[in-house]
Amino acid sequence: MNRIQQFLIVAATSCAVVVLGACTPDPSGKTLSADTSERVCQLTGDTDWLTGAATTSQSATRHGFLGTDLGYPVEHGDRLALFFGDSRFDRPEIRPKPGDLPITGPESLRADDAIGWVATRTPPTPSRCLDLTINHEPNNPRVAVSPVVGPPFIKQGLFNVPSGGVSTGGSLYGFFWTDHCLDENNAQTCPGSDTLNRIGRGVLARYQDNDMKFVDPVALPRDFVYATGVDASVLPGLAQEQRLGVYVFGVRTYRGSVPYLAYAPLGALTDPTNWKFFVGRGTDGQPSWTSYDVWVRRGKATPPPGKPDLFDADDAGRCVGEFSVTWNQPLGVWLMLYNCGPPKTAQILARVAAAPWGPWSRPTLLLDPVIDNRVCQLLWKAPGHGNGCDARPDEWPGKEAGTIDGGLYAPFAMDRYTTRVRTFLPYRKQAMVYWLLSTYNPYQVMVMKTVLTVEAFPTIASASKNRPLVQP
Repeated sequence: MNRIQQFLIVAATSCAVVVLGACTPDPSGKTLSADTSERVCQLTGDTDWLTGAATTSQSATRHGFLGTDLGYPVEHGDRLALFFGDSRFDRPEIRPKPGDLPITGPESLRADDAIGWVATRTPPTPSRCLDLTINHEPNNPRVAVSPVVGPPFIKQGLFNVPSGGVSTGGSLYGFFWTDHCLDENNAQTCPGSDTLNRIGRGVLARYQDNDMKFVDPVALPRDFVYATGVDASVLPGLAQEQRLGVYVFGVRTYRGSVPYLAYAPLGALTDPTNWKFFVGRGTDGQPSWTSYDVWVRRGKATPPPGKPDLFDADDAGRCVGEFSVTWNQPLGVWLMLYNCGPPKTAQILARVAAAPWGPWSRPTLLLDPVIDNRVCQLLWKAPGHGNGCDARPDEWPGKEAGTIDGGLYAPFAMDRYTTRVRTFLPYRKQAMVYWLLSTYNPYQVMVMKTVLTVEAFPTIASASKNRPLVQP
């Protein structure tokens, strides 16, 4: 027996004796821990909310792009596409082309999203954030273009937003959440159907670069309301048995569900009738799949067959809304980032798994709105709301200015910037992960970074390293 083997046995035994409760085996067979997350820079807007310095993007001056959220990152060719949600613009009235959904008019109808592009592969720094550009009129960079989805056109106004994207077969696709109900208890305005529940439905559409719009929208299958995708066929280091095509992850109830999983064989992404749907793992850990017909053609109140939830959770843990899933090669795991909890107190959590179907690890805390917002480092708080930010600007406009607290949401990993961290232990892998974060006051997108550690079994160090979760 060599020294490394002796050390592994001693570490495992010490863990079992000293901190037995903290070292209960994780269902994933791995232990995920996180260093304190750091704010790197502000991606959007002209002025960094925290430092007062000019941002790298100068998006307001260059494109009239004042504030936004989301920014789901999708690798496409040699660039990174960012799908932003409800955005604030400083631009003149634009007359839509014939047949286009208007970008002005009723808030529920007008297109107010945006697409950004990043070319650099150098990790961002506080003084040099990402080289962001925004889709704009060809002859006027100052006028940002909001992409429409259709025909047939979908609602893209308030809270109808892109939820994710995937690049496959040379084409870029966007997933969109639309037709949701602002009053989720009003059954008359949102009665529900095979593709529409009380908080809306999901749509997939192909990006058409020459006119900066999404075309050929396809309704996503039942229960895939807020969704995104990953093309597993092109991922370096991925096991061959996982290269099934494009994995589609989706939640049924926004911020009230655990994700489901399906896969589209290569070339079949736009034909959900050919998808296979995850319905649980066998005793050997291998996934079981069912057909589109079995998944979709069931009674309105009938749950999906089998055990389709990607991980077990109680009511408080069934909280996934905005989320990202990526294959992290340096860590050798699939990585899920998501926000959990009510908007004003939501935490940012992470899980890992050896395969898309799991088993997924227990959640690890990346960011907390109280612990990590001391002296208003990330979020604005209204006076009297527990943490006034007198030295920080309130970015919420209109009659609600001065009353809207900030919150954390939309954590999206940018895999191109993942940097391996060297370790000397054979059971441990570490990586610096860069990710986007939305904060609705300031209403901007930030770049964050976190060192994540994945170990083959729990140790004293990793078990005590993580901060406690408020949400399960």
